[in-house]
Amino acid sequence: MLVVSLFFMVGQVTTWAKSYDRVFGQSSYNDTSYSIVADTLEDAYIIAGHTTDGPLGGIDILVFKVTADSGKIIWAKCFGTFHDDYARAITVDYTEGAYVIDGYTKPSLIDNSQSDALVLKVGLDGGLIWGWVYAGWFIIWEPQLDTIRSDEYLYAITVDGQGYIVAGNIEPGPCAQEVPVDTSDVLVFKVRSSDGSPLWIRAYSKVSPDYSVWPADYAYSVIEDQHESGLFVVAGKTWWYNDTTDILVFKGKKDDGLLATSMWDYSIVGYPSAYAWDIKNDPVTGYVLTGDMDGELAPVFIMRLNTNLTPIWVRTYSFVESALLLSHAILVDNSKNYVVCGSARPGNNSDLWVMKTNRTGGVMWSKVLVGCNNQMMLNDHGEDIVEYPDTTYTAVGYTEWPSVYTPDNILVAKMDHNGNINCPDTLDTCLVDFDILVDSPEVEVDSSWNYKEVELEWIPIFEDTAKIRDTVVCASWAPTGCAEHNVADFRVYNVPNPFMNTTIIYFNVNVISDVVISISDLSGRLIRRYEFESIPSGTYTLVWDGCNSYGLRVPAGVYFCNLSVGDITITRKLVLLR
Repeated sequence: MLVVSLFFMVGQVTTWAKSYDRVFGQSSYNDTSYSIVADTLEDAYIIAGHTTDGPLGGIDILVFKVTADSGKIIWAKCFGTFHDDYARAITVDYTEGAYVIDGYTKPSLIDNSQSDALVLKVGLDGGLIWGWVYAGWFIIWEPQLDTIRSDEYLYAITVDGQGYIVAGNIEPGPCAQEVPVDTSDVLVFKVRSSDGSPLWIRAYSKVSPDYSVWPADYAYSVIEDQHESGLFVVAGKTWWYNDTTDILVFKGKKDDGLLATSMWDYSIVGYPSAYAWDIKNDPVTGYVLTGDMDGELAPVFIMRLNTNLTPIWVRTYSFVESALLLSHAILVDNSKNYVVCGSARPGNNSDLWVMKTNRTGGVMWSKVLVGCNNQMMLNDHGEDIVEYPDTTYTAVGYTEWPSVYTPDNILVAKMDHNGNINCPDTLDTCLVDFDILVDSPEVEVDSSWNYKEVELEWIPIFEDTAKIRDTVVCASWAPTGCAEHNVADFRVYNVPNPFMNTTIIYFNVNVISDVVISISDLSGRLIRRYEFESIPSGTYTLVWDGCNSYGLRVPAGVYFCNLSVGDITITRKLVLLR
């Protein structure tokens, strides 16, 4: 695990942004995360995602734990099968002192389907307690009795007193009970906390009034209902095959999975397609959810519902200029304001985007992560956000910065309540303002439902360790009294970046080392090489004048500074302007 960092202190609030990358020897891999959780008892964040070419074979689930104050890695583990495995959600079970993750594996380990659901439980030290892959099947009756093997995907998880409730979708959906079966139904099931065995499994589907149309239904978020005892709440989407998609919300009973309400569809007037990615309890009344709308420049939305799932208000948000916006997560903070996390693409590249609103949806601030001196010039994406401690928000996603060799690294950004990660000793901040327009469209609502039980077969999954290395490649060091404790003892960065003619390369070693600094171009061709033998611990500088080994000026473009110490190589992107 390689970690590259931006690390700062704002007053007494520690803020930082880091990119995490799994490594093996000199190789680095693509890493992506969709979920983060704060363990308030351990004073830590736990991040779940996946990594390519994992030690268990194919794509593996990657879970790691970092300190909340500085992002220092505590442990990192890989989980999965010999197929491709993905984690989509993680939660904390405080009662049992464990973390629970769900997702899916592709293709199926049991039959010829494309995907199976998976759930795993790990201890506070990352050790696997149990983990299972769940393969679904069901029986249809028309036009003849037949057993259908299905694809299962999980995207959300919540803790219940008896176990864990997970939600996603099942393809094809069993609710239609005839061929052709509907494309997809919502899948929700509950497993025991002790061993992961299923307690109940159900599929849910919308249906037209005459039962002639069975749409495709998906769940992307599930929560324990804090307003009505014994219930859970699901949010997602319904696709009606006529290029329209509606926001889907319903409640179910935790003890048996039976529906507690109709399955409500919400369409936002003026927009043919909208879908919910996340829903949270509002401590005052009801629920708040967020999501996207289809279309190149379509806005995102926040919607408030009362406990009966009736809309209180909906607000749409768009950039003042043409830009693609995506909203994937929402939280209700300790002041009962709302904070959403997603992505914004105002130009050629995407940025992690965070917006804070008041309780009526009015924008308090909206910002994108660009790094100190705008150094994060590649694609960044926001997927989830938590509040911890009470003075900070921490977002997770993935980024192409700074290792272009591995397009995706996991990105974690901890900011204060004003959306700032201040660069030390400057007035610069890693997040900059991103102006938003707000609208208040009308909402139309309808309801219908059907559901059916599903059978699951289950087989175990496995674990392995993930190698970690850590380096700081930011132009600004952590301020005094806020030092970082990194696993590895080698760092490299350059100032300025981008640069016109020359740049100063800083590198640090904490043990006597033979060091090689090399400059290469996008194709990997060597441009310049510097060697240092048996240098003692300390920080060193060298100046690259933008010339190759023959003293000829190289053209403007992207280059890479590679710090090699033994079998460890750390890469920093350089942008040369002419």
